[in-house]
Amino acid sequence: MNPPVVLSVRIKGDQQGPQTGDVVLNAASVADFSEEDTYLKGEVVVYNGDMVRADVDIDIDIPHPFDDTEWTAISSGTANYNLLENKPSIEGIELEGDKLLDDFGGAYKTDVETLEAEITNLRTAVTTLQGQVNTLRRMVPTSIPSSVGTYNLTATVSASGDITYAWR
Repeated sequence: MNPPVVLSVRIKGDQQGPQTGDVVLNAASVADFSEEDTYLKGEVVVYNGDMVRADVDIDIDIPHPFDDTEWTAISSGTANYNLLENKPSIEGIELEGDKLLDDFGGAYKTDVETLEAEITNLRTAVTTLQGQVNTLRRMVPTSIPSSVGTYNLTATVSASGDITYAWR
C-alpha cells in the first residue's frame, strides 16, 4: 500500500511556505483504494494514481472491487509537466520536451542572425574608431604651454561615432 497523498497542509505563521521546524496545525490526506474498506459518499481515495470521489456509500460485499460507475475522477494536478493539458505554445508549437530555436521557424533564427551581424559590425566600428583616435593622438601634441597655463587636448566620441576635439 502506498503512503497517503497529502492534499493540503496548514502551517502556524506560514509566511514563506513550509520550513524546517514549522508547527503543522492540520493536514488532509488521501489513502489508496482498498477492496477491504467501506467508503461513504463523497469520500476521496487514490485509484491507479488518480484521485476519485465516491458517488455512493460503498459498504457492501467486502471485498468490493473498484467499480468506476460508483466513483468520479477528481482533477488533482500533476508534478509532471509532460502530463499537463493545454501547455503553452509559441507560433502554434507546444512547449514540450527539448526545443531548439529552429523548431520555432526561420523568423526567430533570422532575428538572431541579424542581431549577431549587427554586433559584429558595431565591434568593427569601435575598433576602427579606437585606431583613428590613437592615430590622431600620435599626430597632435596633447598639451600646449601658454602664458596663461597649459592647454590639454581632449577628444569626445558621440553615440553616433563623431569625434570632437577641444583644447581645454
